Amino acid sequence: MSRLGWGALVVAIVVLLAGPALAMVLAVGDFNTHGASYSVGRSVIEMLSTQLAGNSRFSLVERNQLDAVARQQRIALSGMVSPEDAVSIGKLVGARYYIQGAISHFGVLTLLTARLMDVERRTVVAAYQAMTSEGEAGVPLAVRTLAADVTTSLTGPEPTGTAKDDYRSYLYDALGYYNQGDYGRSLRYWDRMVQMSPKNATLRFIVAAMHYSRGRYGDAELSAKEAVAFEPNFAEAQLLLGKSIFMRGRDYDATGPLERAIELKPEMAEPYFLIGQAYKNRGRLEEAMEYFSMAVQKDPNYVGAYVALGQMLIEVAELKLARQVLTRAVELDKSNAGARFLLGTAMVLDGDEKGARSQIQALKLLDPNLSVKLEGLLK
Repeated sequence: MSRLGWGALVVAIVVLLAGPALAMVLAVGDFNTHGASYSVGRSVIEMLSTQLAGNSRFSLVERNQLDAVARQQRIALSGMVSPEDAVSIGKLVGARYYIQGAISHFGVLTLLTARLMDVERRTVVAAYQAMTSEGEAGVPLAVRTLAADVTTSLTGPEPTGTAKDDYRSYLYDALGYYNQGDYGRSLRYWDRMVQMSPKNATLRFIVAAMHYSRGRYGDAELSAKEAVAFEPNFAEAQLLLGKSIFMRGRDYDATGPLERAIELKPEMAEPYFLIGQAYKNRGRLEEAMEYFSMAVQKDPNYVGAYVALGQMLIEVAELKLARQVLTRAVELDKSNAGARFLLGTAMVLDGDEKGARSQIQALKLLDPNLSVKLEGLLK
């Protein structure tokens, strides 16, 4: 046998004797949430774990084992888990890597992030993000994106960097503090990420959404303008820009970006509703009702649009139609006191005393002041 043949045979024997490579042990921690139900956070963990478990190179720590160790160490997995605690838990369950993440809603966008902690080296070695504008229905695809990115990191060259040069390494902390309601501390991380990636329209959009949620509409308008400057076809940013301008009382100026949002994503209902409100504020009632009607066509469960449309129908004495519209609003949200008051008002004006009294009874529990006001109208 030639020397080359003997070499190949020796290599084959060594591989056979070595046996299969040991699977890399991974621990998947919690994904804390904001604006999403707790069940969504749990389902993200389950989906991500299932995706990773499908790869024979990985061995996942059982969830009940992870929970038991966290309880013993008095560490709450449901909140923010510090790198030190993540390393501690990872070591105790025998994991090489610990994965943790967060989920937050910013207007119509849902952002998921995950970071990979190297337990042995006690450092973050990679960070990931995925987004969807499809609400909770889009979360499964976003999770698959995260799982694919994690798999690529762990099956390629060993991740060695601290990831500090990647703005995504700050996403976990930024979302974590945001989810806890600590907007000031969260914003510091967002500002740092914007500095690292100044032309990133998504980051500027999220900063705008945070300012908007805090009632800082001027700051929200500025950040949203920067987002659309870098990405003019960013429909959600156009919507947020229009909302911010609208909340500052500039109805006419708000219409432009809201109409642009509709051009880019005609299936969105909120821009129609806001344009309707802008027209109503300017006394253009027919156009306002037209846009409110389009809003409920786009989203048949849009309670606010039904209420606004119902109120306008009362004002123009279309009582039968107003009752139909407001009845639908109450069906969708039985605890909506404003919708019940307007429905009761339409009933009073339409001569339906019995119907009005049923709304008075409901309002006694929901809003006693509106109950008294409606009773006064009936008298």
